[in-house]
Amino acid sequence: MKLTREIIGTAIARHGFFNAQQLSHLGIKWPPPTGWINRLVGLDMPDENWQNILTLKNKPTKNQTPANQLNLFEPVPVSPVAFIHKVEIYFDGGCHGNPGLKYGSYQVLLDGNQIAGRNRVDFGHGTNNEAEFDALLMALDDLVAHCAKTGLDPSQSVLTVTTDSTILRNRLMVKNKIFKKYPRSAVMFELANRCFGVMKKFGSFEVVWKRREANVERFGH
Repeated sequence: MKLTREIIGTAIARHGFFNAQQLSHLGIKWPPPTGWINRLVGLDMPDENWQNILTLKNKPTKNQTPANQLNLFEPVPVSPVAFIHKVEIYFDGGCHGNPGLKYGSYQVLLDGNQIAGRNRVDFGHGTNNEAEFDALLMALDDLVAHCAKTGLDPSQSVLTVTTDSTILRNRLMVKNKIFKKYPRSAVMFELANRCFGVMKKFGSFEVVWKRREANVERFGH
């Protein structure tokens, strides 16, 4: 089994903690260092070993790490670099009915010049919040394609994502819950995870909230 952040999250203990015994089985010393989750993501682990870790989550221990201090989207630490390029993404998503027909628009700027953009592209059926993520994800995909085509190194660029959606901002900045039981929440988590997977390739990134009027002026919706 290959470890992912979602799988690691299932091992959170009964009272909302990772305990020292679990971390020991993961090869992590107590107390866990910054970035320990990043060290595990992508590693192969025998199913039997993982079942042992899941069993240990319900055993009380003095040494525990509160789950609300664990960031499953924790960025990979990078050495300070002199960023060469500034990348900006502006986007907006909407829905005819909620749920209903999703649509969105976006612009991608590199050092102030537009390198990609779409206006009023349809995303199929879903919710308004999903449309916001769909628009951002399409913008990020175009950005990745541009980097591959031109040889632009994302790690030497700073990325700013501007949104009028507080839900999207909070999901990407891990300021609200990401593990929920409802199907639509699972869709939102998957979209957020895919966006974050691209954004963390950059030397640094930030998600900025601005009032809706700015997007209305930019995209007309």
